[in-house]
Amino acid sequence: AQRIELDQAVAKRLVGRYGGHRVEWKNENLVFNFNGNTPLVMVPHSETEFGFTKSAGNIKFDLNEDGIPTGIELNLDAAGKRKAIRK
Repeated sequence: AQRIELDQAVAKRLVGRYGGHRVEWKNENLVFNFNGNTPLVMVPHSETEFGFTKSAGNIKFDLNEDGIPTGIELNLDAAGKRKAIRK
């Protein structure tokens, strides 16, 4: 999938805790912390779907009708497919 330019305000809306995972904003990038493991820089493919720079896999955000994230669907080679609810 192709990388898109993601509006910073849209990106920052996704920051938060999802189960034992965290999405953070660092150095102009969204970063995914998988259960406290090495942070993965997220590559935007759409406003809700992302890949990672150093790992095969992807993450998809579930949004409510107001555009607020309610959870994630994570697909990582090492971890398989997982879902987490936003805290």
